Amino acid sequence: MPFTTGDKLTTGCLRVLHGRNLSIPKDIALVGFSNSDLIELMNPPLTVVRQPAFEMGEVATDLLLQLIESKRPVRDFERRILTTSLIVNASGSKK
Repeated sequence: MPFTTGDKLTTGCLRVLHGRNLSIPKDIALVGFSNSDLIELMNPPLTVVRQPAFEMGEVATDLLLQLIESKRPVRDFERRILTTSLIVNASGSKK
């Protein structure tokens, strides 16, 4: 099963699979990472791991501002893990 790590790679993979006359999900399943609503436009709808893109940007900005405003050299860096969600659609399981 192909697993793509971004919307651009996913659409490229779809193009190649369609070019080889492979049917999704009948012949091959496809799962990817996504930050956009692009998956809703696909036929069949794609199974994706949805990343919290807006929250990722907010957290990164806050951490960067803390780093910039720090009076002393920063030696310990904070690590944050954000919650993703799995959106299961037709492309993720072969029929």
